[in-house]
Amino acid sequence: MNAADDTIVSVSSPPGRSMRGLVRLSGPQTSAALKRLIQPFEDSEQAAEDLVSGKLLACQLLVSTSDECDTAHLSLPVLVTYRRGPRSYTGQDLAEIQCPGNPTLLNRCVQQVAKTGIRLAEPGEFSFRAFLAGKIDLIQAEGIAATIAAISDSQLVAASMLRRGDLGKKSKQLVDVLAQQLALVEAGIDFVDQDDVVVIDRLSLDKNLSGVEADLSRILSSSRSWQQLDALPYVVLIGAPSVGKSTLFNALLGRQRAVTDELAGTTRDVLSEQLVVESDTGQVIELILVDLAGLDLPQSELDHQIQRSVREAMQQADIILHLSDGTTPPVLEQSSDVKMIRVRTKSDREMGVAQGFDLSVSALTREGVPQLKKMLASLLGDRVASVSGQILALQPRHEHSLAVAVGHTREARAILRAQENHHGIDRPEVIASAIRLALDELAGLGGQMSPDDIIGRVFSSFCIGK
Repeated sequence: MNAADDTIVSVSSPPGRSMRGLVRLSGPQTSAALKRLIQPFEDSEQAAEDLVSGKLLACQLLVSTSDECDTAHLSLPVLVTYRRGPRSYTGQDLAEIQCPGNPTLLNRCVQQVAKTGIRLAEPGEFSFRAFLAGKIDLIQAEGIAATIAAISDSQLVAASMLRRGDLGKKSKQLVDVLAQQLALVEAGIDFVDQDDVVVIDRLSLDKNLSGVEADLSRILSSSRSWQQLDALPYVVLIGAPSVGKSTLFNALLGRQRAVTDELAGTTRDVLSEQLVVESDTGQVIELILVDLAGLDLPQSELDHQIQRSVREAMQQADIILHLSDGTTPPVLEQSSDVKMIRVRTKSDREMGVAQGFDLSVSALTREGVPQLKKMLASLLGDRVASVSGQILALQPRHEHSLAVAVGHTREARAILRAQENHHGIDRPEVIASAIRLALDELAGLGGQMSPDDIIGRVFSSFCIGK
């Protein structure tokens, strides 16, 4: 990162076109830049008061219409808000300029601001300044990055919990407890030559550390790994041509996604969409539903390619929905590696047999479709995170720090339990060292005592403008 006292500017809205876009400035020269750039529509004195008070100000910004010429300008209507530090997100003077969400206009706006001597922001620099100002901790910063990168509802929920600081709050509580125990142990070292002075006895210390260990273990056991959110479970529909795979695919999604026709072989490619299902217990689970071409004997090179893509998709499956309308024999045997649901389609028609199936459905009347969704949710179980649940999702750094902290806490307790002195504490220096190591891990987790390399890795994953 460059100097934190520079004034920076960047587009802070997502890429692409939208009704409105956002340009953000932060730093000591923010106010001076605004005075040079904007022209209020209303009375200048009143506009200046509104701007300083944090009100939304309607004004115009003169934007250069050419990279080569500064004489041609466009008067761009914008909305401006200004926050004086330290009462802002970054802890510095902060301004946000809202203008039409045309990428070209946004870039011109940034270029116009940069001409006043303000430099372009680096990735994550706004949030990094918020971190330096104590507005957010390191876990909340990771939550912001995770929100930006989220591609599913599950990831958005998990990122929201990080942004709220749920894990940071829990780690801070445990940091406070461990810091108190460490202080008592180290105080006892100062009085080691005085037998009548016992700052904390062995049993009390072991009890307090046991509570910390239990809380840490509970967080680890009740949380999920972030990798589970990165890879949503795959549910693929397979079967012979014209058994109703694409029709059921549409019925499960609740919308027309795949082209359907009575003609066999309509589906020639792999179609995938996200689907949310709910179990009988109310757990909401997100998955990837995949529609495949029918399993058939290939007649041409194109058929061979289609069947290869079908087999590749099946290899990724967590659950296979094996479809048959009862008139065709099953084309796959049950595998011990992948869960399979045998589904009889077109149950509204009197055709074929209904034996040997786990469920009968009709995509036309929607008979059995709700039951199939609940069956999927039940089979997935703890394989995925609940979209609406309050279960923490831990990134690898979080899991590592928690696990290491548990190990050091157990080490301290093992030394305590091995000694026979019920009054004082033997080997207090070793115990204090173990507690200190556990404390460092938890403090680093919340950002209170984080090494520079951890901080650098976290903010390097941000996009520019955040």
